[in-house]
Amino acid sequence: MGTNNRFAEALSGDNFFTSRKNLVGMGLATAVIGVQLVFPFGLLWPVAAAAAWGAGVLLTPAPPQKALPSNTPPALPPGKQLDARLDQALQPLYKVDPPASVGVQAMELEETLKFVLDEWDDLESAPQHQQTIWNIVNIYLPEVITTYLGAPQYRSPEAADVVTGSLTTLTNAAEKVKQGILDQNLRALDSQARTLREAFGDLPGLDEN
Repeated sequence: MGTNNRFAEALSGDNFFTSRKNLVGMGLATAVIGVQLVFPFGLLWPVAAAAAWGAGVLLTPAPPQKALPSNTPPALPPGKQLDARLDQALQPLYKVDPPASVGVQAMELEETLKFVLDEWDDLESAPQHQQTIWNIVNIYLPEVITTYLGAPQYRSPEAADVVTGSLTTLTNAAEKVKQGILDQNLRALDSQARTLREAFGDLPGLDEN
């Protein structure tokens, strides 16, 4: 019963008559007929030819299926993902046109974070700084904004002062990471200058001592 099912499946494929299975089966059947002509083996040769054809159909593996092209876009680099998440987190705040002090501090935080995210690869040697920025963008900033906008009196001076203080705290944390990147770049420039001095001697603009 299982053999019959597999045979039926083999015959049900598209373009069976030009398929590899059928061509192999026909080749085997032709070989049996050729042997019959050289070494006759009686009235059973049609059965042998049919059996050879069936064996070819059943035993020949189907051609590999072509993989369908994926519609999934490639994943963005981590820095770009966080940049998009930052825009998403700040959108509700900017949308309500918050009090001036809140808006100014939010924009300062955004500017600092975007600087860091543009230099994300420079932080690969400092994963603790990457974790700090990840936490700010994905956890702390969304929580601060959601809590602030969820308060009925969010436009009051008191609420504005509180959320401005929270945004300032996050900005200071991001500024430390930004300063680390700037210091690292400065050290790299200084190292490059020393290398050039060793290779070429004193050059204008390189020897400040």
